[in-house]
Amino acid sequence: MMTNAEQDPRLDEVASATPGRRRRKPLRLLVSLAIAAALLVLVVWLADFEDLLERLRSADVVSLLFSAVAYICTYVARARRFATAGAKASTWTLFWVVTIHGALNRLMPLRTGELAYPMLAKRVGAAALGEGLVQLLMLRLLDLVTVAVLFLTALMISLASGLAGLGGSTWAFVTVACGIGVAALAALWKLGALLEAVVRISRRVLTWTGTSGRGRVQDLLEKASEAVSAVTDLTTERRLRLGFWSVTCWGAYFVTFYYILVALSIDLPFLRTVLGSSAAIVGSTVPISGLGTFGALEGGWTAGFVAVGVEPSTAASTALVMSGLTLLFAVVLAAFGWVVLGSRGRLESGADRER
Repeated sequence: MMTNAEQDPRLDEVASATPGRRRRKPLRLLVSLAIAAALLVLVVWLADFEDLLERLRSADVVSLLFSAVAYICTYVARARRFATAGAKASTWTLFWVVTIHGALNRLMPLRTGELAYPMLAKRVGAAALGEGLVQLLMLRLLDLVTVAVLFLTALMISLASGLAGLGGSTWAFVTVACGIGVAALAALWKLGALLEAVVRISRRVLTWTGTSGRGRVQDLLEKASEAVSAVTDLTTERRLRLGFWSVTCWGAYFVTFYYILVALSIDLPFLRTVLGSSAAIVGSTVPISGLGTFGALEGGWTAGFVAVGVEPSTAASTALVMSGLTLLFAVVLAAFGWVVLGSRGRLESGADRER
């Protein structure tokens, strides 16, 4: 009797390649965890816990409520963005989808929480899996462009108004923001062409290996091409709406951060809050995080606010509070979202059985 390996020699190749892949993934995870842990330890070491506890005891509850409302508004704007990008579901349904997506992004290792959106979008009938992935990629690039533009706008207004206290290291952030913004804008502008090129290259590779003619593979490539066209072929009006909802989303995030600082009695103008927290946002998108955004988010916040003149101990303390509060907001909203979507799924299943 022939073994499985004798029946299909490619199984040997897969078997020989798998251990290497398995070794690389844990190594990458360990390196990411080490970097994130080092950043988090540095933030904790810089923080003044006595001052932090005093500020928490005297925190303004009304300002915290304003920060929670602003945080909820970010999810409304995200839901509208996905709808504008082509997701075929109501804003209410997409709102609960993005709450779960946002919470998993804060908690899952190596940004794997991003996969929650395409899977949930498929579950609620908003988009096929491929379309959801392309929508997510497009909006992530748009996020980078929007944050860079808002950061630079806030900086120019601050300088024009004579705002004092901008440290010299702020210009390093200007350089980084310009680089990220330009690279993301170029990728966003040519996203359709880039993804179509990936599909074409995949076809050529599969043709060269003799597997492109198989029905399953051919179907996947066709679906990928259709997903790219469906998401990236946008009218000017839809592009403008995407820009509007992106600015609304990140504007609401900056309002969230501002009211957290107000609640902690940190006297900082709104524009400087935008400048400092932009570094936290960029830090949370860098794929070095091990477990969720822990480490990169707090480290970016601390670096950003030190750059605009805040004492390192105060910047680190507020980073911990901001991280804890926004995580709490995200988890609570995601819990409601899980219940709502789970109930809806059970109702739909019951309706299907009746039909």
